[in-house]
Amino acid sequence: MLEVYKAKWILPGNQQALEDKALVVEEGKIVDIIDGNLISDILGDKEYQLFSYGNSIITPGFINAHTHLQYTDVGKVKLHDSKAIIKKILLSLKKLFLVGYIPKEKFIGWYIDMLKSYICWDKKTRVKSFKNGLEMSITSGTTCVAQVSREKEFVEILNSSPIKSYIFIELFSDAKKSNKKAFRKLRKQIRRFIERRNNNTYFGLEPNSIYSVHSRFWEVLSKFSQKYNVLMQTCLGESIEEVEWLKKGSSDIDKLYKFIDFTNMRPTLENKTPVEYLNALNVLNSNLIAVHVNQLFDEELEMLASKGVSVVHCPRSNQKLHKKTVNIFKLLKFFPGKSAIATDSLASNDDLSLLNEVRYIKKDKDIDTLKLLDMITINPAKMLRLDNLIGSLDKGKDADFLVFKLDEGKTYKDLFEKSHPDYVFVQGNPIVKNKNLLIKI
Repeated sequence: MLEVYKAKWILPGNQQALEDKALVVEEGKIVDIIDGNLISDILGDKEYQLFSYGNSIITPGFINAHTHLQYTDVGKVKLHDSKAIIKKILLSLKKLFLVGYIPKEKFIGWYIDMLKSYICWDKKTRVKSFKNGLEMSITSGTTCVAQVSREKEFVEILNSSPIKSYIFIELFSDAKKSNKKAFRKLRKQIRRFIERRNNNTYFGLEPNSIYSVHSRFWEVLSKFSQKYNVLMQTCLGESIEEVEWLKKGSSDIDKLYKFIDFTNMRPTLENKTPVEYLNALNVLNSNLIAVHVNQLFDEELEMLASKGVSVVHCPRSNQKLHKKTVNIFKLLKFFPGKSAIATDSLASNDDLSLLNEVRYIKKDKDIDTLKLLDMITINPAKMLRLDNLIGSLDKGKDADFLVFKLDEGKTYKDLFEKSHPDYVFVQGNPIVKNKNLLIKI
């Protein structure tokens, strides 16, 4: 039987707005978008069930292109286990005597405190935090996440979830000697992932940043990525500390190294900008997704674009941690169709809602609603190479879509005034109704 979802507005993606239409779904796939006033005439004798939502909007499901769901409960967990409490005390002493004083308002201070909290958690606490983040994401309209982590238990959770996920394996390396060991470990992780993944789960690589991955390992990972056509994400040009570290050879990042026992990290190329550094290592290509980029100049953005690199923008996180975000109009100019909006983690944000992320961008800027919608739907779908399945409401794609009921007199241009979708559908199945999760995670 066909399911037919009628709405005042259907926004199928690619900056389109269709009025008085109906979305036709069969066995979890999109069949067509038809005239909402001629449903019976068009479908004829075909058996169907009609869902009419009145003055409402139907959009593709949202795609969060960069997040760390495991950090959702950072700052909220009270430690009761004696081992965890002792570990926290020891880490606090380590920070005090090895790192010294660093204000929490500074990025490195926040980073160390966040790691200090997470390291003390046991497996059960980490899993609970991850599940809480996943539930928050789904109820806010996210039907696909690009998750950054390396813990196998998170893969298992995402495998059992109905939404699609791109797991970017987070990587660190501080010296030439550790590169081979790190690469062997990576290959084992990839094999284990391939053995366990289901059809909704994909993988990529996430060398954490320029300052947390040795230059030689960057080169190895880039060759691996290009040889096997594997996507890579990395945080690039995120903090002033990163820029200073490359330019001067040292910054507050050295305090982070003391805390995480990185003893051999120094820039191997002198006085480079972040983009120049990765370009010299032959990393910049269409397999790379650069996240944040809020410290980059126009010339660096232009170079990234010329190399085919895609960009993910995390505005609220960047404003909170760095008091600076990249100009949205520059992203639209330099990366048309290759830029996305994401939340990052709850440890550096107020929530995991892409609606709120877009509303933050839009609050004092005149930006077309449909362009912004593309940045959380079809753009990230293309960047993650999943646009054959999701990202727009085209024939043959999975029926991952959202329904937003509108107040009288409102139109699709008021989409980002909504706090949450009224319904979330994945492959034609309702999984959220009025912020209530209808499935178990």
